[in-house]
Amino acid sequence: MQELNIDAGTRWLWMTDIHLEFVDAQELDQFLYKIQDAAADGLLISGDIGTGTDVDRFLIRLHQTFSGPICFVLGNHDFYGRSFAEVRGKVRALCAEHDNLIYLSDIPGIRLSDEVMVIGQDGWGDGRAGNYAASDVELNDFGLIDELRRKNKAERLLAIGTIGDEEVRRAEPKLRQALKATRDVIFLTHVPPFPEAAVGPDGRSDMNYLPFFCCQAMGIMLFEVMQAHPDNRLFVFCGHTHSAAIARILPNLVVHAAGAVYERPDFAGLIDAGNLDVWL
Repeated sequence: MQELNIDAGTRWLWMTDIHLEFVDAQELDQFLYKIQDAAADGLLISGDIGTGTDVDRFLIRLHQTFSGPICFVLGNHDFYGRSFAEVRGKVRALCAEHDNLIYLSDIPGIRLSDEVMVIGQDGWGDGRAGNYAASDVELNDFGLIDELRRKNKAERLLAIGTIGDEEVRRAEPKLRQALKATRDVIFLTHVPPFPEAAVGPDGRSDMNYLPFFCCQAMGIMLFEVMQAHPDNRLFVFCGHTHSAAIARILPNLVVHAAGAVYERPDFAGLIDAGNLDVWL
């Protein structure tokens, strides 16, 4: 496991769906100043930082603003205008150059204390929740991400299901390894893994959007693993839907999805690694 030399009581600022591509230079500066003023020891970002054409630039701005660890996963918008391979390649190159930029999808995890670890995986709406066959939703993903372009509806379902399964395949060994090493695990991902956390503005799940707003395969894996580890606790932090929700799936498995507003980047919460009880 990759370890950081920080104390158990460190303050981690969680944010998601900040979509910095929608803010002008002055608003971006104000948001970065706000991060500085928060006096956090680390940042946790659960995806949708920018787009495939500028996510690297925004990560550099965050690095120049904040000297502590910046732990992040990528969301669907972070690949717009490019391919998965190209964006991840740019991000990996940045992380290799700057020690405080940490792409959680690429590492086993980070120990925050003897009892707390952070792991992360991008995640993807895998088409299995809700009613894909009847859904008329046309996401921008299908026209703006190279691997999803020029596909019919059946081909899209196969593609997003394959992507979702790969995210689960990479996440599961991280979770199992972390549970052996610590009592509590923070799991950062972009797409809610349960329908209960994938809700709209009215607080309810929409069957038309659920295929794209939930990674059902991830939820099944998390449920099964945590059911087999009743003495451990898993705290999932995600975004994607732009609507806030809390889903208590098991006594030891809770999911927090944060709300977000385009053009108004903000914090989703301050996570004290020494007091995770408040997130149960």
